[in-house]
Amino acid sequence: MCAATNKSEWLQSVQALMILSVVFSSISFLVFLGQLFAMSKGGLFYFTGFCQAFAGLTDFAACLIFTFHIKEILNDYRDLSKGRFGYCFILAWLCVPLLLVSAVLYVHLRRKY
Repeated sequence: MCAATNKSEWLQSVQALMILSVVFSSISFLVFLGQLFAMSKGGLFYFTGFCQAFAGLTDFAACLIFTFHIKEILNDYRDLSKGRFGYCFILAWLCVPLLLVSAVLYVHLRRKY
């Protein structure tokens, strides 16, 4: 069962930030592929790393908003008959450090050949 939610501004901001995180992560991947074939030897993947860092920060902001405003987003979040957002919420929090670590790796990654 899915939880009944009201169309609050907090829910819309969480949705927008999560979509923005996916967009930044996708741009980061496409730019990485482009730089991988077009970059000269010894070049750094700065732009890719910064896009990945922005993806991590937008994901972190969305998770924080959802955590602090869960009562406004879900009317009665303790009522289990309305459903809950357990696994997606945990996965979103796990994505934050993974995105930030990959951003640091991209910034320090050099093209070897």
